[in-house]
Amino acid sequence: MQSRSFLVGLRITEMVGVDMKFFKRCFLGICIIALLLQTVVSAFNVEKVIGIDINSETFCNAFIRSADKVFYSDIYNKTLKSKTLELEEKVTDHTGAIVWSDNKAITINAKSRILEAVVPEVNNNGLYTLEMTLKQNGTVCDVFNGEFTVTEGKRTTDDVGVCTHLYLYGDKKIVSLLKNLGFSMIRDEAMWDFVENSRGQYKIPDRVQSYVEYANQKNLDILMPLTYGNHLYMSNTSQMPYTDEQINAYVNYCKFVVSHFRDEVKYFEIWNEPNITAFNPENRTAADYTKLLKAAYEGIKSVNPNAVVIGGVCATPDNVHEYYESLNSVGAYNYMDAISIHLYSCFGTNPIGEGNREFEWVVNMLEKYNKPIWVSEVGYYSSPKFSEEEQAAYEARTAVLYKANGKIDKVFFYDLQDDGNDASNAEHNFGMITSDLRAKPNFASVAAAVHFTGNAEIKETKQANEYSLFKFRNDTENEDIYALWTKGGRSINANITYGNAFEAELSGNNLNITLPQTDKNLYYADCFGKETQVQNGYNFTLDYKPAYIICR
Repeated sequence: MQSRSFLVGLRITEMVGVDMKFFKRCFLGICIIALLLQTVVSAFNVEKVIGIDINSETFCNAFIRSADKVFYSDIYNKTLKSKTLELEEKVTDHTGAIVWSDNKAITINAKSRILEAVVPEVNNNGLYTLEMTLKQNGTVCDVFNGEFTVTEGKRTTDDVGVCTHLYLYGDKKIVSLLKNLGFSMIRDEAMWDFVENSRGQYKIPDRVQSYVEYANQKNLDILMPLTYGNHLYMSNTSQMPYTDEQINAYVNYCKFVVSHFRDEVKYFEIWNEPNITAFNPENRTAADYTKLLKAAYEGIKSVNPNAVVIGGVCATPDNVHEYYESLNSVGAYNYMDAISIHLYSCFGTNPIGEGNREFEWVVNMLEKYNKPIWVSEVGYYSSPKFSEEEQAAYEARTAVLYKANGKIDKVFFYDLQDDGNDASNAEHNFGMITSDLRAKPNFASVAAAVHFTGNAEIKETKQANEYSLFKFRNDTENEDIYALWTKGGRSINANITYGNAFEAELSGNNLNITLPQTDKNLYYADCFGKETQVQNGYNFTLDYKPAYIICR
């Protein structure tokens, strides 16, 4: 039965004198064109019917060297026919060199999947990429690429930590990665505005309680800054407490937190960067900060005399030394057990290790106050100013320089995880782990630096305009370690030979390094900790990334 609309269409065509055969041909043409357009659009939205997915149960794909590197492949066939496929597997290091490969034939039934473990034989530290290519009759069906890191994970140093923001976001399990890094401490908060939501009523937020308990389970020490203002007492929570009411309220918050975590948290910082407007918008003076510090120190000691109170906590603008001297003039150092500072060479003109705001500068400024010195923030960002490789190099240098200085009590890298994913925002890119849980190159480079030098003692330093070279001794492991890099972005040829004493001489573009004669084995390790056993006379290219020579 014809529809009313079709009959109306016939009447209209008859009225205008259109030939019906012509009309039908036009209508058929339109339908064909529509079908072709639909086919073209669908071609750009084809669901993969044969493919491969890979996952790992290891957090952030960050493996310990001695552990199996286990991945799980999921190969699927959504077609109605059985398929015979080829699977090509390989692992490459950060230079692109293949370190492991395997090929296999796979038969997979129609509308089914195959799940199996993939365990590449990777027995060295470093940065790696697992690539799996699925083919049918030589034609690629799907390719998977996944990055992973391998670190030694055997040695832990008790004076290196990392900043986290678990009070705000992130998975507390991320602190389990400190074993991979060789770290023993985290720095995280229990902010006043979160703890006191009604005047005089205090409660530790669940996120804070959870990360503290988890860190304790992992035998990690915690440095807890007691920050910032509270909306119940001030209009801007960045404001530093100033009035008697505000200071008393802040001290009560400090006492509650310290008392609550009496057995879990030992170290506390008073405020954060009071010498800059970001955290002191009203430009309160060093005397004002000291008034707050004194009240907090006395309050904390009244509930836990064994708590360690750290003060200062300054950022490093050009006039920072004036602020620390002002603190001294008003007696601030009587109300702290240690003094802290935040060291950011990334905002200077030269990279760390080349003469700008380094640990020696910090010690020269602060050691006269006769307090242990803590660098409670130090780090580089991977975007927009620096690349991930540069971040990795400069943070590894930081770890080496810290140990080479020998006069700083603790150091904390800033930070463990990126605060966001905006490549144009430096504050989003200080992490060793991305916001989507990918280990960045600095994860492996800092782990390598801490592994080689973290428990070693500096013995000798050789500095030149073109390079830095440090000799360390680890008595526990019976190792002599040499850490070195070039300055000014240079690339030079380096040569290792044995002789009577430790010497270094640069001739043209050749650096000749003489080591004391030994019967120990000789190893070369790159910035990411990948070791190679070498012989007397070994040559290698040295650049701005740290390298290590180990006599073991």
